[in-house]
Amino acid sequence: MRLLQIIQGLGVRPPGSPSRAERTILREVQAESGPLVYPPGGFGLIWSAKSACTTAILWYFAHVGVLEAAMRHNHWPHRYRVDVLPHLDRVKEWVRQRDLADLRWVRVIRDPYARAVSSYRHALRYGYENERIEKTLGFSVATRGFSFDEFLTHLARINITRCNLHHRQQRNPIEDHVRDVTVINADRRPLLEALYEFADPGPAARELLAGEMKRVAAMHHARRAAVEDDRSRQVFTLEETAGAWPDYGAFLNADTRARIERIYHADFRAYATFL
Repeated sequence: MRLLQIIQGLGVRPPGSPSRAERTILREVQAESGPLVYPPGGFGLIWSAKSACTTAILWYFAHVGVLEAAMRHNHWPHRYRVDVLPHLDRVKEWVRQRDLADLRWVRVIRDPYARAVSSYRHALRYGYENERIEKTLGFSVATRGFSFDEFLTHLARINITRCNLHHRQQRNPIEDHVRDVTVINADRRPLLEALYEFADPGPAARELLAGEMKRVAAMHHARRAAVEDDRSRQVFTLEETAGAWPDYGAFLNADTRARIERIYHADFRAYATFL
């Protein structure tokens, strides 16, 4: 024990112990909403909520061979990711492997401007952030609602690296320690097409996945309404999220864009060439 303490005090890693990079990777893939790994296929998936994550995770399910099981488990695919996937013996074995840095990684991102608007509608619609927003902004939002401008004020005052995953920064610490990373911007090209180029699960899985994507899109995606005037300061309520929702541009102006750039500066820096 004394020798171990001396070694640690000198900053020397004991033989056989994981490196700092390995510890970071293991910590992230073992987190509830962390990257997903598929060592038999030689790849890992780094995803973020509100960044086309449902499409990316369904594609992952297709490779792992659990897509049909996920569809039976719950109408919302993420329930299988949370309830079942981490408890599968093979998945528990995969996330303990020490050579995960050697996998090919695919990183799915979204344009931070559009994602911020999408996160705003999601927070307004489901109320998961109401209590925190009330503490940050000093007024009740459950019945009043809140504007996109107010939502950005809230985001600017919290730790964007440790907050709710639906508006957490996209940049993940694992990206500093893996070598082979393919970045796909889901706002730039059809995501499934790009994912199939990275790793194709085969025609049967593609057919099943196409049907599931149509069902999820009908349930989850908002109807967009073309709006010419600026809606960034308009207070919306939960009820208004159920109908047609103003397109992204209605919330994005010089001021809100600048604020989003400051809030998500790590994402803009990390993915500059892909935006």
